[in-house]
Order: sequence, then structure tokens, then C-alpha cells
Amino acid sequence: MRTYYGSIDECNSYIPDKNHKAVPWKEHPFSFELKNKTSHVLIVQRTFPRLECISKLNPNKSISITCKDWNYGRIMVKSSMDSSLCCNFEIEEGLMIERNLVEVVEENKIYIAPIFDNGMVRIIECKDPTPNFGNNQQLEVIPLEQPYTTINIENHTDYDIMVSVSNQIIQTVGSKQNSQIGIPEYGVLYIDTVKEEVPWHCNYSSKKKVLKVNGCCLQICDGKVFDVHYIPGPLYHEPYIRFLYSHVAEDINIWCNTIDYRLD
Repeated sequence: MRTYYGSIDECNSYIPDKNHKAVPWKEHPFSFELKNKTSHVLIVQRTFPRLECISKLNPNKSISITCKDWNYGRIMVKSSMDSSLCCNFEIEEGLMIERNLVEVVEENKIYIAPIFDNGMVRIIECKDPTPNFGNNQQLEVIPLEQPYTTINIENHTDYDIMVSVSNQIIQTVGSKQNSQIGIPEYGVLYIDTVKEEVPWHCNYSSKKKVLKVNGCCLQICDGKVFDVHYIPGPLYHEPYIRFLYSHVAEDINIWCNTIDYRLD
């Protein structure tokens, strides 16, 4: 299930199916639950507007954290016995918009990392905290047996993308590549990144992060795209929530942006 967050209007225009849903973000103040699923006693700290300890959290215990204003969701979690065993993440508008990126994984080392699901952040132990936790999922791609027509899809993004219709992946397209795909006469095409989490960094900052990319959906009528729905994400956090979009044309051109185009 891909869950995308955006404004109420954007979420209402998005067309959900059993593998995609759009959730309106929350207004400040809001609260989220943080649960310790590790074997360690964790120290939970807020890093903005100043570094402050929120709580010590025993294994299998949880706390509620309130974010009363922008950037109050910057959280660091570390082991009480080993400060090098730590992770950080940011919660805004009721969703986790980023977590820290570990680029080099040391063999036989245990890491802790946050997982966000349905308003809760679970801190887990893992051997691979990289994007998607090192999981290289094998996708089952099944093209349409009797497509109405064939159309060219051009992927202008830095990410591999997948195209699905009627809960079935019909094509994958590599970054900066194009492909011919068969489409139905009527229906909805869903465009998503193949990987749910992606690494990200910016030339303006040395900070590197793990982010997610909001997908888009395209309505097909008479074998042509007649409407596109995309979800930019939280308006005040341009670098973090990236989104796919497409212009209505004979070909399907997929692009990726943030609100702040300087960061592309």
C-alpha cells in the first residue's frame, strides 16, 4: 500500500484503489505516538527549538509527542547505554517527512531506525538501515493482455518508476528512459517510484536524508490521458516530500519536483 499525504483538495481529487490512498495532513498542534520496539532503553530528544530530553523509553513502551509548531517534530533517539546507537527523523503535518541516511553499513553492526505507519513511529533494530532497509523486492510485471492502444511513456526522473492499472503492475521504466506500454480504453494509471524510500541530498546542504516520493495517477478515456492528479505534499517542507507529475499530452512524460524548484 502506498500512502500519500497532501492537502484536503489534493487528496479528494486523487483516485484511490486497494494499493493507493491519499491522506490529508494534520494542522498544528498534533500528536503522534512513538514506540520502542528495540531491546534498549532509549532516550528521546527534541532537537528544535533547542535540544531537550522528552523521555526515557523502556522496551515495548510508547509515549505521545505533541508538535505545537513548525519544526517541533525534529526528534533524535539514542540508546541510554551507547550514544552511537542513534537515529533521527522529522515529523510534520502528521507524517514522517524524513529520516537520517546511513550510506555505509558496517558488517555485524546493529542499527536502530524509525518506521512510520498510520500516525505511529516505531523504533526498531535492524542490520541494514538504508532506504527500504535493503529490501530488493521482486516486482511481478504483467502487461495487459488486450490493450486498447499503445502509448509511449518517458521517465524524466532520477528514479525507476512503475505503472499499474486495476491493481496490476503493467510496466517498469528506468530512470531517464522511455518505454512503450499498452493501456486500456478507460481506467486509471498509477505512477509510483519502484522503491518506496529514496536517498536524497542537496547541493545547498551537506545533510543527507531518506525520503519518500508521492506518486500520481492519470485518468484514461478513449485511450488517451484526459486528467492528471498529483500530490505535492506539505507546502512548507519543499525539499522533503517529492512528487511525480505529468502533463497531458499524446505521450506520457513523468517528472519529479518539489515546491521549491531550485532544489531539483
